[in-house]
Amino acid sequence: MNDVGIAISGVVVGAVLAGITTVFVDRARIRREQAARTYAEFCSHLSELAFASGKKAKRTAQSHLAATMARVVVYGSRGVVERLADFLRTGGELGTDDPKYVEVVEAMRKHATKFGRAADTEAIRAVLADAVKTEDSND
Repeated sequence: MNDVGIAISGVVVGAVLAGITTVFVDRARIRREQAARTYAEFCSHLSELAFASGKKAKRTAQSHLAATMARVVVYGSRGVVERLADFLRTGGELGTDDPKYVEVVEAMRKHATKFGRAADTEAIRAVLADAVKTEDSND
């Protein structure tokens, strides 16, 4: 094979490998973005439920939360799903500063951030505790 043939082969192989890599990277990015949206919706619907007043509003909020939890099972990482299941199995209450709920939120943040950097556990606990206080003051 001459030098031109080797050069052309190298360009073709490089282009194919770049295309394959791009497909995998794009798919991973799309899955991560979908998971991040799902986690944000989960927190949003949880807040909606916490502040819902009246049976109809609570049923609607519960329906939204249930649908979002189903998406967490589909799009969530293994760690998120396992922590959420463990939390629910032990009778934990969503939307509190319960340490197991904080673990769920931490796992969601870790999965949703590109390099796995999540907020400090104490910072998450403080935000969740403040949300619970705000909820209690509206009763």
